[in-house]
Amino acid sequence: MKAKRILVISAVLALCVGATALAQSYPNTSWNVWQRETWDRLITFRDSVIRDYRQSGFNFRTPTTSDDGYYGLSLIHVGEYAEFTRMLYSGNDYIIVASGDSDIIDVDLDVHDRFGRLIASDYRIDRDAGVFITNPATGLYTFRIHLYSGRANTSWVGMYLLFDNY
Repeated sequence: MKAKRILVISAVLALCVGATALAQSYPNTSWNVWQRETWDRLITFRDSVIRDYRQSGFNFRTPTTSDDGYYGLSLIHVGEYAEFTRMLYSGNDYIIVASGDSDIIDVDLDVHDRFGRLIASDYRIDRDAGVFITNPATGLYTFRIHLYSGRANTSWVGMYLLFDNY
């Protein structure tokens, strides 16, 4: 069973994107090689998901400002999770993607509403995870990235939240 405790000493970086998100353009210039690797993987996965949804008729765009997306990175141990909380608004569609550094074997993602109810999850055995939420009730939502298994005891994980208005 997957552990559900938060790593108290986790180094959580939750930043708004203020510039065009390119794999070679890092939001924080002091990031180490593993943080940059996590960012690159996250952005590559995010962009492939955007392309897939566009082909299905959705209009998600590649984020260019802090109004277009949100991301967070965290260093956690295998069996633990990183947790991020964001406000979601009705009238929007949301894509949430999670990924991590090259030591990750399996990362899972779940989303809970303000009452703690699970509303979306991706528990596939994969180093990437993603969910789609359409027209949620306005409120605070919690996003948990579980590091289920990896080649190292700790790894960098990250999430990216995208939204699009109807």
